[in-house]
Amino acid sequence: MFLKRKLQKINEYIIPNHILMDFLEKTQIQNIADIELIIKNLKIFFMMCLLNKYKKIPVIMESQYVDELWHSFILDTREYQFFCKSFYGKIIHHTPAKKSMTTHIMIDNNEKLWNDLVNLNYISKNDMKINQIDEFIKKSHVLTT
Repeated sequence: MFLKRKLQKINEYIIPNHILMDFLEKTQIQNIADIELIIKNLKIFFMMCLLNKYKKIPVIMESQYVDELWHSFILDTREYQFFCKSFYGKIIHHTPAKKSMTTHIMIDNNEKLWNDLVNLNYISKNDMKINQIDEFIKKSHVLTT
């Protein structure tokens, strides 16, 4: 599968309901717009991983909420393995990293990958970046409670 086709297929991928239910039970998020934002950004993260396939700099996860959805996905090992093998030819491993281990090179790499996705028209330059989601959801949760 060519790169653009793989990116499109990741973008179109529907996360199974049982994975979403697991995520919702853990996080207690109820706002549909917040859930959609998190799902969209997990897909963006996966697209960034695809673009980053041959680099030695890891793509870093910059959102606890998106990371929690990724955890729920990983727990369905068969579905996760099928997804990863279909798009990457291998499993995308989750390697937890502390913020203190995150370097400017990693952050710059994420920014470049984000811009690549904008230039390829898979996301808009006005879309919320992964590193902005947690603060946004926490603020919207405070406003609605």
